[in-house]
Amino acid sequence: MKKIISFILLSAFLCATILGSSVFSARLGDTNGDSEIDNKDVVTLFRYVSGNTDGAVAANCDINSDGEINNKDVVELFRAVSTGDIPEVSEEESEEDTETETDEILEPCDETTEEITDEESSVEETADESSDEIISDEETSEDETSEEASSEEESTEESTEETTEEETTEEESVEYAKEFTISRAIGKNMVIQRNEPIRIWGWAPASEEGKYVGAEFSGLTGKGKIENGEWLITLNGTLPENTTAQSLTVFGGQDDEGDDIKTVFGNVLVGDVYWIAGQSNIAFSVSNMNSEPLSPQEAKNAEVGSNLLIRLNLTTSSDFSGKTLGTNEVSENVLHKRGWQTPTKSHVSSFTAVGYYTALKLYNALDRKVPIGII
Repeated sequence: MKKIISFILLSAFLCATILGSSVFSARLGDTNGDSEIDNKDVVTLFRYVSGNTDGAVAANCDINSDGEINNKDVVELFRAVSTGDIPEVSEEESEEDTETETDEILEPCDETTEEITDEESSVEETADESSDEIISDEETSEDETSEEASSEEESTEESTEETTEEETTEEESVEYAKEFTISRAIGKNMVIQRNEPIRIWGWAPASEEGKYVGAEFSGLTGKGKIENGEWLITLNGTLPENTTAQSLTVFGGQDDEGDDIKTVFGNVLVGDVYWIAGQSNIAFSVSNMNSEPLSPQEAKNAEVGSNLLIRLNLTTSSDFSGKTLGTNEVSENVLHKRGWQTPTKSHVSSFTAVGYYTALKLYNALDRKVPIGII
């Protein structure tokens, strides 16, 4: 019997080894075939989509498995490499390889299977003889088990009630602040990053120390304690992309007249948020692009309009007036008060050309189903 088990384990080990190597060699996302998935693969895929197929492994390029290789795959691979969420081999490819290799390896096992079946039959006969005795014992203990289960259910219900009461008491004992400031990074028309923790933060005077500020958005809630004049709220969950505008509410306690203290930010979307930073190359605006004789017509006729789910947040060098430049001095809050803006013609014209064209390209590549925020 030991020899049979050893043979089966050895066969399983060989099967796993062979299958493992085939999975690795067909790894989705390894567009240049160097057995690693990194920025080099993003560049190779981008070149492939642009028409340069040299050095590209086409079988590993359909990142989103939609049967086409295009800019959507470039976006997905770039996101995967940036976040470390490397795509795996598709289930269909893995299953096909597994079935083929398993058939080849397990063919010699037919003879030993008959021996194992005979042994199992003898074990089953022995088990049948003793089953009557076991059943009688089980019937005797059923009533006792039922009583114990009933007792446990009652205990669980009591425990749940006590926990609910404690949570209610704790919530009632929380004192919310009357005075607080919300960071200007938070505002109406903003885009919140999808599938990531949602944080809202700000400041409060010393008189509010130890008190709380709360927030609500799309069914999620949270509160943050004021410590050393600062507060930070992390909502109790994450959200997928959402093209429907919603309201974000940040609240405190009640004022002296008994009215709720709260700030509501409307037209908030959930999607992808990107940073665009630089000097003169980023300062070059869309209006500059329109007046540049060498600009392509595609750039001069770029789509604009508040109906696009693109949001802009622009900081320029003029916002740093009175600040020390060329040092590592950090501003506590966003310097400007323009906030988040919709892509109307007037807002887009002064926005960075690189930033806006990038946002528009991403928005279209994602079938306009994912809002894009550009800071």
